This record gives sequence, C-alpha cells and structure tokens, in this order.
Amino acid sequence: MNEYEQNLLKNVFSVKGIRKLNEILTRDENKSDTLQSLV
Repeated sequence: MNEYEQNLLKNVFSVKGIRKLNEILTRDENKSDTLQSLV
C-alpha cells in the first residue's frame, strides 16, 4: 500500500473501498486515471 492509500485508510476509506478503487483503475477504459483522480 502506498503513502496515498495509507492516508485514505487513516482518514476516509476502508481497505475494501481502496481495493474497489484500485480495481476500477485496472480496467482498460480507465488506464489514464489515477487513485487521486478518482477520489
């Protein structure tokens, strides 16, 4: 887990929520998105 994900985990999201965001990022149509752009 990177620093940004750890910060989200401490303040806003659950581990499950972060995993879901990362699943969205791995889809082909979202290759240009980043975790920061989704949040």
